[in-house]
Amino acid sequence: MDADTPLFGELLETELSHYESLKSLLQQERELLVNREIEEFTVLLSRKHVLLSKLEEDNQARCQLLRAQQLPVNKSGVETLISNLTSEEADISRGHWQKLNSLIDECARLNDINARITHRAQSSSQQILNLLRGESAGFELYSKKGESRHRTGPLPITKV
Repeated sequence: MDADTPLFGELLETELSHYESLKSLLQQERELLVNREIEEFTVLLSRKHVLLSKLEEDNQARCQLLRAQQLPVNKSGVETLISNLTSEEADISRGHWQKLNSLIDECARLNDINARITHRAQSSSQQILNLLRGESAGFELYSKKGESRHRTGPLPITKV
């Protein structure tokens, strides 16, 4: 390996730090979504955007390093790069790489949860707006006699 390989460990450490920050932001985002704290959510989104830009830069730097070593830009390329390091550097980098992959998976999971919360809130808001407009998207309603019936036409707010 050439002089660029110590840079690989530094890149992994930087990425780990950025993904730890992203994990924290995603956890905060979840709380803000659940509590519907829109102003704080907007501030958090700007911080998240900056962090995602840094993560993109980290990824590009790692890809550039792999290309410089004439390795494929994928997991096998990273594993080959790690195997070419000294024993001590390889052990440290392997641990960082495994932790990084775990963090990426955890951030994806948290992001999925936040997306579900957002979608649910959006659906609820849309249903409320439709009801207020007198538009029903096929709700199960009860008649005056207590019978269940499926209603698809408009329903004035006074009859809801």
